[in-house]
Amino acid sequence: MKKLLKLVFALAGILGFMSAANYLTFHKAGGAPAQTKNRRLFYDWRHGKISYTAAGRGRPILLLHSLFPGSSSAEWRRAAALLSKNHRVYSFDFLGCGFSDKPDISYSAYLYASLANDFIRDVIGQPAVVAGSAHSAPLAAAACQLRPELCEKLILVSPLESEGPVGSPSAFGTMLGRLIALPVAGTFLYSLAVSRRALGAFLNNNLAVKTNVRDDLLADFYQAAHEGGPDSRFSYGAFLSGFCGADCRQRLSKIQKPVLIINKKAGLFPHIDRPEEFCRTAGKFIDN
Repeated sequence: MKKLLKLVFALAGILGFMSAANYLTFHKAGGAPAQTKNRRLFYDWRHGKISYTAAGRGRPILLLHSLFPGSSSAEWRRAAALLSKNHRVYSFDFLGCGFSDKPDISYSAYLYASLANDFIRDVIGQPAVVAGSAHSAPLAAAACQLRPELCEKLILVSPLESEGPVGSPSAFGTMLGRLIALPVAGTFLYSLAVSRRALGAFLNNNLAVKTNVRDDLLADFYQAAHEGGPDSRFSYGAFLSGFCGADCRQRLSKIQKPVLIINKKAGLFPHIDRPEEFCRTAGKFIDN
């Protein structure tokens, strides 16, 4: 009996520590400045509000961000500014990311591909060039396969894909995703994954940009991961589980659209590391 009581008290202490740490982490992070939010537009999608930006005039381009912890449309900011000089450029935060709503629902590759297509239909209003980065490159291909009439061309930047079909998680991945969704322990684990140290290490390992640019990106990633509290953990859990994975090669074999693939030899984020070079390459492909 005494051992059981000790175990209960120990677990209570651990949960109490996690709860306090969670509160301090997300209370300290706070929200984005009002002027940042005011610059964004919102699309009322069926599963929640989708935050997006739009700039420029010309042929429409939709930029899809990666699904790494803390990812958002801010990933495309430098390239979007250049592309918008000659094109109409849209970039949104996926549901569960950035400034978009973060409901506790089942996130999947199909959900995200449907979001891209609905956004093109309802917001852009005409077929668009769709560019996807890392995990969203296969999602862009999936969206094009689902609704080819909405996609004019595809740009796939450093595609990262699953080994199996869309939404085929492993047993371990499913367990990990469910753990992240837990209110106390899951929030604590998520906060570790999106701490400044963890995000900084990820960016240092995958970017070649100057320190000041990397610091700005770290601030963007950290803000996106903490905006509105810990609810980004739901989409992060789905990402870890494998539900948001897609097979890019399988889909490309069934797509009859012009495709530009910038492989991982150019780095994971060539649109961040070398935006001018990336936009020259992408611009020629888009306009030809």
